[in-house]
Amino acid sequence: MVTILSTVHAYRHLCTVPTGPERERAWVEQYEAAYPEVFEVYYRGYGDPEGRSESAARVERLAGDLADREQRLRLMLHRAEAAFVAAGLLSAGDELPVVLMVGTAGSDAWVDVFRGVPTLFVALEMVSGPTTDELLLTHELVHVAHYRRQVLALASDPHLREQVGFRVWAEGLAVTGTRMLMPGRAETAYFSVDSDEWFDNCRARLPLLARTIRDHLSDVDAALVHTLCGVSTGQPWPSRAGYWVGDLIARELVGSGFDLNSLLDLRPGDVADVLLRSTTLAADCSL
Repeated sequence: MVTILSTVHAYRHLCTVPTGPERERAWVEQYEAAYPEVFEVYYRGYGDPEGRSESAARVERLAGDLADREQRLRLMLHRAEAAFVAAGLLSAGDELPVVLMVGTAGSDAWVDVFRGVPTLFVALEMVSGPTTDELLLTHELVHVAHYRRQVLALASDPHLREQVGFRVWAEGLAVTGTRMLMPGRAETAYFSVDSDEWFDNCRARLPLLARTIRDHLSDVDAALVHTLCGVSTGQPWPSRAGYWVGDLIARELVGSGFDLNSLLDLRPGDVADVLLRSTTLAADCSL
């Protein structure tokens, strides 16, 4: 059952506050203060408080169609939940917590532990339209299904999501799962990239990517994880190339007979073995 916490009403109230310093203060003292737990998660790794000023200045521009965005996402969430239950990926009757919020345009959607359970967050200022939003929700709901299967491992090791091998696997699994559930889309759509050039650049850097992931497979390294799976610059491979590597590995398993449920069930120790045995990470490391 989808249960939604929405910050939209409090956000739209910012329209009543004069733009400028007064609204910037109201963003923190009224809007964020109304949902402190939400923004604690948000600024922990998905949003930038430095963006408050710019975000406060565009309240009127966004508020006009915010209700339509929220309603579209609500309908999509209920449809997606039904599809995931029908596929056996989520259990009927289980609560599916979702936070619909407006942030500082840092991340579009993510899954994090909120009030003790894996929760889907969607930043409404970042959603762009029905087709893209549907893929986005499916990708993130694969994460929800995955983290629910791994809840004991995640509870016993709170840093697991920053372990290089597990994070590459989780992101690749979400791409593979989205493709399996929503086939027939352009490959660029599954990875949210603009052109096929991104894939060419990833392939060109595969030897270095493979060596880096192998060498740091069990390391808890948030900075390296960000260069592989975050939107970043300055590393010797394309931004978010870890998604592509993880997807290649997950597709190897699909080709050997795994279905999506069995992929979701793989425990972290099994994932490490799978990564080490994969032909993807066995790529020639000579540059």
